Amino acid sequence: MKQSRQYTLIIPYGPDSLNQHYFGTRQEMMDLKLRWEQRTITVLEQATAERLIPYRFTGTAEFFFRLYFENPRNRDLDNYFLIVKGIMDAFVTTAIVKDDNYRYVLQNGMRIFLDPERPRIELDITHRYDDRDYVSIAKARTDEAGAVTTAPAVSIASDKK
Repeated sequence: MKQSRQYTLIIPYGPDSLNQHYFGTRQEMMDLKLRWEQRTITVLEQATAERLIPYRFTGTAEFFFRLYFENPRNRDLDNYFLIVKGIMDAFVTTAIVKDDNYRYVLQNGMRIFLDPERPRIELDITHRYDDRDYVSIAKARTDEAGAVTTAPAVSIASDKK
């Protein structure tokens, strides 16, 4: 039976605009993407260790990005795709998502918000999976007798639909 769960992941860094790096070299652009990939890997390692998101997404996942900025200046959404690329690559690098192509990631969406106190990126993830496969994403544990058991995945804002 098909199931879905929702998770919200917060990346506590204000988004960089591509325009801030526009006159840089190709290497500087790659460094920007890699910086966001590394930041996200750190957040993902903590989130999986605390069981806020599963260690693996089986099936497919939808990602929606909410970018929060400190000021209300006009912004172009397309100036932030390099950040999205770095974040999505972190999910693949950590093997939480098998690949970020259309077979595993159904859609990416993005919207801009204002929060002068806390610039950040919030990522809403809807994980769609077959419930027969869900046990495989829970981290295996052993009980006192040495038998293998599974611990349920814990989430932020978990909703079954």
